[in-house]
Amino acid sequence: MTDTYANSESTCRHVRNICVLAHVDHGKTTLVDSLLASNGIITQRMAGKLRYMDSRLDEQERGITMKCSSISLVYEYKDCDTENKTELVNNRPSKYLINVIDSPGHVDFFGEVSTALRVCDGCFILVDVIEGICSQTRTALQHAWLARVRPILVLNKIDRLFIERQLSPLDIYIHLTQTLEQVNAFVGELFASEVLGKISTSSSMNQSEIDDQLGNLDLNRKQVFYDWSSGLDDVDDDDVYFSPENGNVIFASAIDGWGFTIADFATVLSKSKLGFSANVLKKTLWGDYYLNVKEKRIQKGAQSKAKKPLFVSLVLENLSKVYEKFILKRDKIEMAKIAEMLNIKLTPRDINHSDHKTALIQLFSQWIPLPNALLKAVCDVVPCPSEISDERVERIMCSNDTCRFDSLPKETQVLKDSFLKCQAKSKNSTIPLIVCISKMFAFERNLLPQFRTRPLTQEEIKERREKIKTERKIHSDSTVNGEIDTNSEDRVNEEVEEEGAMKTDQNTVFIGFARVFSGILRRGDWVYVLGPKHDPKKMTNEMIDQINASNASLIDLRSDQHVTRVQINDLYLLMGRDMQLVEEVSAGHICGIGSLESHVIKSATLSSTPYCPSLVDHYSNSIPILRVAVEPCKPSDMPLLINALRMLNQADACVDVKIQETGEHVIIATGEVHLERCKVDLISFLPEDIEFNISEPIVPFRETIIEPPKVDMLNENISEQKIIVTSMNQKFASLNTTESDKSQSNTLQPSSGIIEQFTPNKKVRFHICAKPLPSNVIETMESNQNLLLELMQFQRKNVMQNTNTNYLIDSCATFTKDFCNSIHALRTKLETQFKEAGWPEDTVDQIWSVGPKFSGTNLLINRLDQFNHQSCFLEKVESKFEMKKMERNVNDPRYQFENSFINGFQLCTQAGPLCDEPMMGVAFIVHQWQHITEDTTNVDSPANISDPFGPLSGQIMSTIKECCRLAFQAQPQRLMAAMFSCIIQINSDALGR
Repeated sequence: MTDTYANSESTCRHVRNICVLAHVDHGKTTLVDSLLASNGIITQRMAGKLRYMDSRLDEQERGITMKCSSISLVYEYKDCDTENKTELVNNRPSKYLINVIDSPGHVDFFGEVSTALRVCDGCFILVDVIEGICSQTRTALQHAWLARVRPILVLNKIDRLFIERQLSPLDIYIHLTQTLEQVNAFVGELFASEVLGKISTSSSMNQSEIDDQLGNLDLNRKQVFYDWSSGLDDVDDDDVYFSPENGNVIFASAIDGWGFTIADFATVLSKSKLGFSANVLKKTLWGDYYLNVKEKRIQKGAQSKAKKPLFVSLVLENLSKVYEKFILKRDKIEMAKIAEMLNIKLTPRDINHSDHKTALIQLFSQWIPLPNALLKAVCDVVPCPSEISDERVERIMCSNDTCRFDSLPKETQVLKDSFLKCQAKSKNSTIPLIVCISKMFAFERNLLPQFRTRPLTQEEIKERREKIKTERKIHSDSTVNGEIDTNSEDRVNEEVEEEGAMKTDQNTVFIGFARVFSGILRRGDWVYVLGPKHDPKKMTNEMIDQINASNASLIDLRSDQHVTRVQINDLYLLMGRDMQLVEEVSAGHICGIGSLESHVIKSATLSSTPYCPSLVDHYSNSIPILRVAVEPCKPSDMPLLINALRMLNQADACVDVKIQETGEHVIIATGEVHLERCKVDLISFLPEDIEFNISEPIVPFRETIIEPPKVDMLNENISEQKIIVTSMNQKFASLNTTESDKSQSNTLQPSSGIIEQFTPNKKVRFHICAKPLPSNVIETMESNQNLLLELMQFQRKNVMQNTNTNYLIDSCATFTKDFCNSIHALRTKLETQFKEAGWPEDTVDQIWSVGPKFSGTNLLINRLDQFNHQSCFLEKVESKFEMKKMERNVNDPRYQFENSFINGFQLCTQAGPLCDEPMMGVAFIVHQWQHITEDTTNVDSPANISDPFGPLSGQIMSTIKECCRLAFQAQPQRLMAAMFSCIIQINSDALGR
């Protein structure tokens, strides 16, 4: 297998990469066990019991898969249809190498599914026919749709319809068609939403153009009609849905080891005495067809004529009879007759076995074996790596959704051809190497092939004997009366064990789970390691020379550097629990890469050119939410715990390890089961004598404000009370207020909640008030946090640092059309929501910043006079005329401190005054920002820096933070507790019970 795996340029045609996706307990691991049995890795009887791919102890104990595991299988393609045999031999390879990835189905580990889809070209979607399509089934279908991989539907656990439900064959047929319709209905939703989205974005006529065309008409005649067909009927959807006739639906029972496609059973029936060819049966075995026994013809209209469909009479009735005789009645005579009728050999031992299913499994393994149906469908349906589509290549290469493919550098765009061809290369060719590392996983060092214990050779045995004799002779010379020290050999063994223990202190290594998209990856090659934040547009020749000249790792890089260089030392063929060393891996294959611990944290890209983009996954919906704090029992063990946390963060693609502002080390998991696995991993990464404590789950809180109440608890008008109290306070304050203070405070309205603050040196004054945001605005911002973050990053990096008009035009031109449409839709939605809530119409244009961390649900709103901030919703800049609103007065000193102002707002929203938790749903409105002194030039000069209050930029930052906190406290404050919402799905027959 190793030679087939790595060596030929033509291997790409007979390579298939596929993963198994399903809801939890729908039979993924049992199905994979059946595939392993076909290659002799495990026995057929152990399939479904061994759970070979679940190598972790906690996986075996819980009975669920927690990680992605890959294994390579060899399949010899066979087709018993003699009519097409010559064509098949000429057009397809005789042997295939199929890389199968078993993935978790539990919601806590669904982030692993994204890592599997990133390196695959197809997937099995398993559906339990009893439970139907479940929540994780929908998520798996959505992930597969977005990743543009070819799915194959497996209707699993059909045996339960025969044994548990004991349905009639016709009822089973109806149940299967309904399950298939449920799956196709969800696929239809995905298809329709994407088509309608593309049509809406590509529509060139907007409402203003329609108004222009109808402008000359009378108002009463102005009617705009909308075409509700939307072009769905014009789009080809033949390959979108699952259809048994197309070969992308498999009927199976993984636990009993049988499965078939329509083509498989048609081939079996064509050998019977029915007299129909396989081609005819392929077209009629599924659908509204029935068998006319008198005329011996297959006719259409089974439902209208109340006839049994062909699938019922020829397939399900035969299966029902087998289950009845083998399981329900245990009729040994009938069992032997059925086996003889099918020309299958069943030994008396199998028939008389105490386990009822032994004979059944033996029958199905020779009649309609599941592995043959699965692997044959993979070869027929799933494309080879060189048949990857243009759309998927551009999705992979454009790691940032805001970046268009044509905006990438020319050196990057030419790599698209390498993706499409998926070619290997000879030593003298120039085909670039492109490798995607989907994740890193931990592996025991002593289980690696190069460190595994092996039998000693004769020469090594002789050397060891000589060493022992020498040691005994040395110690015997020092003994009294020539007595031999019998403990010498034990002491030698102890020294060897201690030496081995020192060498294996770090018993865990990290292997990169990778796929080669182009070229050949060889041991000894020097490659570039591109981090997830790598941007090929920023690469220069000087930067490349610096990378080539240095041996830097991740620890040595600055925050703006994301490229290192490493030599490939170890390459592995992944075989589930085992690995095999290989010298090279060609394009299209999945492999393991060692010695990357200091260069890759979770995922990365390897390439022979630094202009290769970072191949980042965008479709993971698994977000860590369960937060716990970790600390060692002994403070002196903290360095060891920190190292173990670093290893945990690297080994788990779903976990997030952080250090909070309070100094606590926090583990953020996706759920309770995931957290338990993190505990097990953390224990394995620590020495045995190290103990640590884990806190109870930290409940996230948010601080917010509400509108002031109009009446108190006695239903008395609060506004009247405020007027009385305010007038009394003003009279009292006027007694101790100077004239200058009166002039400064005349502009404030106490009832409005506006807070006035001065910088410590009294040179700058601010007026800020806090106001709660409408609830629908908060929901909109929460659902578009990633989009807001992209907008803020563009504002900070591209606009705030350069106000040149041409620069902005070029920068905005890199936005994709979909991204610009998303910005426009978000802007329009926010404008409508603010208007409905009674806010000013230009509120969206006044949005200055978003916080905390530039992606929260708090807004900084600019209502200053003659101060034009950079808009957060800079959708596109096509002319200098559109830049007028962005022009700045270079003499205005406030522009020098804009970053300080925004940073103060970010600090305030990050930790509120109630309990230092992030704020939520608060708008801070800036009414005044005034520099009282005229001399604000050279504010960072040594003279000003020597000011006892420090630089003015720092004073503004701290003052804004304090002013926002006071404005927040001036309103009714509330503490928001998190609530977990879930959707419970049950079958319709369970309602009311």
